[in-house]
Amino acid sequence: MYSADGFVTVKDLIGNVHRARKFHFWTTPEIIVHDHLVIMFCRLQEGPKPKPVIIWNIYWDVVERIGKFHNLWLVHLDTAKEVLSVFTLSGNSNSYPVQLEQTKWSLRRKKLDTRPVQVVAWSGTVSMTT
Repeated sequence: MYSADGFVTVKDLIGNVHRARKFHFWTTPEIIVHDHLVIMFCRLQEGPKPKPVIIWNIYWDVVERIGKFHNLWLVHLDTAKEVLSVFTLSGNSNSYPVQLEQTKWSLRRKKLDTRPVQVVAWSGTVSMTT
């Protein structure tokens, strides 16, 4: 739950163990829950300090802060490969086609790969090319 004071409180009950954590964000974060992982990040944030993507493994009660990002646009988690893909705006957001940078991270905070991605939209469909 996000509160007006900028905190997200995440609670979970696994078996008989109750876990709760409080995370601070400057703006309302995106929150993705998949199995035992809670992924939190702020989109297109501006300001002097880049922010990480936060992953809380509820089962092990471990929090990982991955990378530091400005202009974060999209996050994708491949649970089978345990890889987090982060897409950030790398150019002018008003230009066409939109230029993105994709960075892949292991869930252990190791940077795996970075590459440019171009987003092309036509007829209401979005396609990403490299």
